[in-house]
Amino acid sequence: MRVFRLVRATGQTGCAHHVLLRAGRPSYPNADQGAENAADAFPGFVLDALTGWWERWMLPAQCRGAAHELAVIADPVEVVGPDLHDDIGLRSFDVWTADRDDGFGAVLAAVPDAAAFRTVVEEEAEGEVSGAPVRLRVLLLTESSGDGDLRDA
Repeated sequence: MRVFRLVRATGQTGCAHHVLLRAGRPSYPNADQGAENAADAFPGFVLDALTGWWERWMLPAQCRGAAHELAVIADPVEVVGPDLHDDIGLRSFDVWTADRDDGFGAVLAAVPDAAAFRTVVEEEAEGEVSGAPVRLRVLLLTESSGDGDLRDA
């Protein structure tokens, strides 16, 4: 199982940068509560580490402006539509997102427009969304980012 988190860095100059983070949750033996607890904690640890790496290394390369303030804007994120679960990451693209009606995170899809977002949400999302979808430019950063030769990705 893979989990996603959406983070925004807002600069003092008014700039905003977004990163979509992905981490895998490991399997565990059903009879071992300690292993289950460790498996539940692992994605959060990885997402925190990816956030710190992005803030330290990628964000300064993206924006040489003033200091940035980080905020988690959606955790968890339900990703629907074109599959980002196996994407190697370390690339930027546009996504559409909206908050879930139940207040538990957001729904996100890498689709071309708001109409396509509404369609894929109706077909695939586990819940309803509230408000108009918002388009964001995100950097996908995963536990696999940096694996292999990214020149062909």
